[in-house]
Amino acid sequence: MNVYFNDGEVPYTTTTNENGIATITIPHDFKYKIVFPIIEGCKEIPSVIHLATANERSIEIEYEELPTPEVISERLTLTV
Repeated sequence: MNVYFNDGEVPYTTTTNENGIATITIPHDFKYKIVFPIIEGCKEIPSVIHLATANERSIEIEYEELPTPEVISERLTLTV
């Protein structure tokens, strides 16, 4: 994951441990944006933006597989 502090352009990059957990310490009153990586075959997860005002915050995300298309083609007839 990439974490951007106070609208900065250089991310702080972190990875999760074997249990899928990452812990980041953010200074009080810093605005931060978490950008989740895109995983092929999964729905994209939108970025999360918060202001660090709590002692602790937990954000849980779960990647979902993209649905497989039911229709692989269609026949189209145009009459003009």
